[in-house]
Amino acid sequence: MKSNSSDKIRLIAEDNGLPGILNKLAEECAEYSAARLKYILGECEEEKWISELADVMICIRQIEFHVERNSVLKAKLEEEIERKVDRQIRRINDEKA
Repeated sequence: MKSNSSDKIRLIAEDNGLPGILNKLAEECAEYSAARLKYILGECEEEKWISELADVMICIRQIEFHVERNSVLKAKLEEEIERKVDRQIRRINDEKA
């Protein structure tokens, strides 16, 4: 039976553990940031930042797997996400006013 990408990401997440994935995410975000800035400056091709963004998204999906298994962390993240989203909506509304 062929595994889908979710199954593969779950296997990677289980192998890496949450602390390892969080460290990897920091590295991948830095690589994405550098590639995106180089692209904006015309110093690299679009494929480079897309590749680095894919790495970031793979890390995020691994983190989501672990968050779903940790109700305390999940609740804290959901609360913080809600706070930040509300703040951004207020900013948007303030700019329109």
